[in-house]
Amino acid sequence: MQELITKAKKQLQSGDIKAIAERSKIPYQTLYKVLNGAKSTRQTEILKAVTDFLQERKNQLEQLEAVLN
Repeated sequence: MQELITKAKKQLQSGDIKAIAERSKIPYQTLYKVLNGAKSTRQTEILKAVTDFLQERKNQLEQLEAVLN
């Protein structure tokens, strides 16, 4: 689980944790701590929120590329 969280964290940019916290209703502090190695009972929920966020970003980038090409 921790390996997946580390991989996801590497793909985040500045301000992403705040955006994920606002969208998922997970406290920023909890997200930040878990993404930096702390254990939590909400790890699965946090991983899903981060994955969903990154997937949405990927979809937006693909749509933008399609418009530009």
